[in-house]
Amino acid sequence: AEAIILFTPDGRITFANKAAGKLVGLSSDDLEGMEWRQFIPAEEEEKILDITSDSRDWNFVGVEFNLLDSEKNNIPVLANIRTIYKENKPANILVSLMDIQQRIKAEQQILAAIEEKDALLKEIHHRVKNNLQIISSLLNLQASHFTDVKMTEAFRESQNRVRSMALIHEKLYRSDNLARIRF
Repeated sequence: AEAIILFTPDGRITFANKAAGKLVGLSSDDLEGMEWRQFIPAEEEEKILDITSDSRDWNFVGVEFNLLDSEKNNIPVLANIRTIYKENKPANILVSLMDIQQRIKAEQQILAAIEEKDALLKEIHHRVKNNLQIISSLLNLQASHFTDVKMTEAFRESQNRVRSMALIHEKLYRSDNLARIRF
């Protein structure tokens, strides 16, 4: 299922399997003899050259970059790159490429879902805070109608409890770790 490409140290493709041809929209036979760099977007070429220029050995695992297909569309890939030696000299570079478009789409969907849930949590927090404030204000308003000190004190005590709940709610909302909250 993975695209396999073999190219010489000077960059000429000597072998490409059917999956490699399918990935870039050409036949595997058409790929042979082509320069591998023509499938690298200009903005990605510097990144790849930086990775590979530090060593004559190309032994890299899990390199992510964009590849160009035959219609010049970017295809995100995950590459494993290995140098193959013959008589202690680099003879070929073997590259296996995995199309990671689906993974990137899934990651984007997960990030969008997280942002949506974060917005919903903020809205819930705002509503809880408003409701607690309304309850506290109603208790305060009701307490002002009584002349009996005990009755007024009971309403003030209830109002203080609602304020305490509001403070705890605020502390929970601002906490990064709900497993450990410093009170």
